[in-house]
Amino acid sequence: MNVLLCGVGGQGVLTMSRVICEAARRSGLDIFVGETLGMSQRGGRVHSHVRLGEDALGPLIPKGMAHLIVSLEFSESLSALPYASSITSAVVCDVRILPISALLGGKYPSEEEVLHHVGSTCGKAYLLKTDPVRRLGLSFLNSFVLGFLQANEFLPFDEKTLLSSLLGVIGKKTEENKEAFRLGKEAEALAIKP
Repeated sequence: MNVLLCGVGGQGVLTMSRVICEAARRSGLDIFVGETLGMSQRGGRVHSHVRLGEDALGPLIPKGMAHLIVSLEFSESLSALPYASSITSAVVCDVRILPISALLGGKYPSEEEVLHHVGSTCGKAYLLKTDPVRRLGLSFLNSFVLGFLQANEFLPFDEKTLLSSLLGVIGKKTEENKEAFRLGKEAEALAIKP
């Protein structure tokens, strides 16, 4: 299984990657991970390639071969599309973090643009509404998304394995992370149509 996680620096993409790897290790799956970072500490693009299972040969997912794309930042889903195809399911969070270029007058893609490109490239695509986790704070977004992915069977892990991996990797604010995971399990996502 090929999972591409993307977002911007500070959103927890790399932590989410470590949680998935820990759950895979606990489940006895082979794991390869490759990370690409662009000024990640300053809100730049972050991609984490997670390859699970015996077919995982090498750390980077070949173009068009992602089974799952998870975008923690709305427009960053566009940067993942070279890895998408009809075999891909995409989960795109509605969180928008404007890059410096947009703050300086550049263009941030419209909702219609993003949804059209993601919906027409991926076999299945969903817009994940993050309102439920915002009261805890977006620092718990990755726990929220992991709960959603587990509840909707996007990942091959049972709840106990994924949640214990999450709490083991994060190691702090246990109750808040449990609550964010629970909220994610109950979250609604809208199907994105091409």
